[in-house]
Amino acid sequence: MFTSLPSLVALRALEAAVRLGSFKDAADELSVSPTAVSHHIRALEDDLGVGLFVRGTRQVTATAAAIQLSEAVNRGLSGIASAMDDCVLGEKLLTISTTPAFGALWLVPRLRKFQNLFPNYRIQLETGTVPVDLTRDRRLDVAIRYGAAQVESLATTPLCEETFGAFAAPAYLEAVSALGDFEFIETEWQQSGLLRIGWSAWFETAEVTITAATARIRSFKEEHHMVQCGIAGQGLILVSTLLVSDLVEQGLLAPFRPDVRLPGLTYTLKTTPETAASRKCRDFRRWIIAEISGHIPSGRSSIG
Repeated sequence: MFTSLPSLVALRALEAAVRLGSFKDAADELSVSPTAVSHHIRALEDDLGVGLFVRGTRQVTATAAAIQLSEAVNRGLSGIASAMDDCVLGEKLLTISTTPAFGALWLVPRLRKFQNLFPNYRIQLETGTVPVDLTRDRRLDVAIRYGAAQVESLATTPLCEETFGAFAAPAYLEAVSALGDFEFIETEWQQSGLLRIGWSAWFETAEVTITAATARIRSFKEEHHMVQCGIAGQGLILVSTLLVSDLVEQGLLAPFRPDVRLPGLTYTLKTTPETAASRKCRDFRRWIIAEISGHIPSGRSSIG
């Protein structure tokens, strides 16, 4: 049945070259030379009798036949990897990409629970605000992002809808009585396309006389840096109610005007369809849905 199939090495070279759009990048991923990748693909073209790449001076472009074949190879290799992952009982690496704030303030404090439930998994956490491409970077198993755009080629699981509120250290709220005397701290989103959440919107929603033009406002580029300022008693912070839920329970922060909430976007878990089928991703998905559902402040609900 499979006697007419080309070599697995050649098929892997094709899949990597199409996915990465470069013989050199494919060679780096496979730990071989670009010449070796080119040789494997040329051999495939000879076997199939069709062109797989249009070779230019500085780049190569995959043909329709190459794309169709590489997608089939990708599905096949991913299925084999998932089956092996399910069969092997030894330690498995689960690599998670998320934002620095979500990682530091919500996920990391809870990962011990996941590892206690699944001791055979070793967690590797990578954080950053730049969107990751799961179809290209196969080191990553899952990505958790806030307000990320939909990508048709990915399997997407909404985790929870976000809201934003005002919080400060309890001692700060006791020491400052008049709203005009507060120092207001907010985050400047680094990602383009995200809904702007700032104090001007909070002032309007709260129907107070103070405005962004008259208030003392400081800004940080990272949300968890702003949170540290709030804990240190440096001002009133406008922050994700989900991310500070633990800090409120610990008494490090207290809500100010909890009746005023600004709607945000959605935290979403993303994987490739092939990776989503693996046991480790299924286990992590079930765990985080249950965990995040149990730690959402009142008035909000999980949609996972």
